Amino acid sequence: MRALGIAFALLALFSFVMPPSFADDLTVTVVSITPTVSHDESSTLVINTKPGATCSADIIGNHAGGGKPGAQGTAANGGRLPERTANAQGAITWKWKTIGTAGHRTVQVTCKSGTQTGTVNAEFDVTG
Repeated sequence: MRALGIAFALLALFSFVMPPSFADDLTVTVVSITPTVSHDESSTLVINTKPGATCSADIIGNHAGGGKPGAQGTAANGGRLPERTANAQGAITWKWKTIGTAGHRTVQVTCKSGTQTGTVNAEFDVTG
C-alpha cells in the first residue's frame, strides 16, 4: 500500500514539473481563400491566429504544379509559401500565382507561438 502511495506522489510531482512534450492548442482559423482560380491567376489565403505567431503554409494536391519562385515553390506536389508572422490583429495574408494542371488543392497552415502549435487546412480548386 505504501508503494502505491509513493507512486501516486511521484506521478503528481512529475505532472507539475515535466513540461508537455508538445502543445497543439494554438487556434488557427481560415478567414478566406480564393475558392476557384484559373491556371496562371492569383490565389489569396487569409488566416487568423495569435499575434506574433510564425506560420508556414504548404500547398498540396492533385497535380499541383508549383508556382513562381519565391511564391508557391517549384516542387511537383505543390510548394511552400513564404513563412509569415501574424500582425497585431493576428492576421496573415498570402497571395501567389497558381500554375499547374487543373485539380483540387489543400493549403496546410502550421503556426507556432512559444510552445503552442496549431494547424488548419484550406482548400481551393484550379481550373484549366
